[in-house]
Amino acid sequence: MALLSLSLDELRTRSSLKWQHYPADVLPMWVAEMDVALHPAVRETLLGAIERGDTGYPHGTAYAEAFAAMAATRWDWRPDVATRIRRAGDVMNSILAVLEATTSPGDAVVINPPVYPPFQQVVSGYRRTITEAALTPDGRLDLAAL
Repeated sequence: MALLSLSLDELRTRSSLKWQHYPADVLPMWVAEMDVALHPAVRETLLGAIERGDTGYPHGTAYAEAFAAMAATRWDWRPDVATRIRRAGDVMNSILAVLEATTSPGDAVVINPPVYPPFQQVVSGYRRTITEAALTPDGRLDLAAL
């Protein structure tokens, strides 16, 4: 499935900080913002939820089941939906939770530069040591470098 491209003029009509804060001669290159059009199926699903007023917190296992199916296909990993998969509403809080659950102060944490600067800051702020491991030219982890 191809991403639906938007022109620079279309992006500049968006109301987000990314597109409204800077003058027209600056091309903001932030992470975590979709600079593509919504897929029609996603758009219709969201509009349906809005029309029903269905905007509360999600319930059930549909997201976890979808992730588990993707993990099985992509990585041959079959996590238990009930015990191994949790939703998180914020990437930075998720990173903190993983750091607390899997490391201790002074432990090394591998990052793959270039990386979003707040990721480095949160790792250092939690008193973990950053170890950089560049990706291979084709964008994969270089396991030998670890």
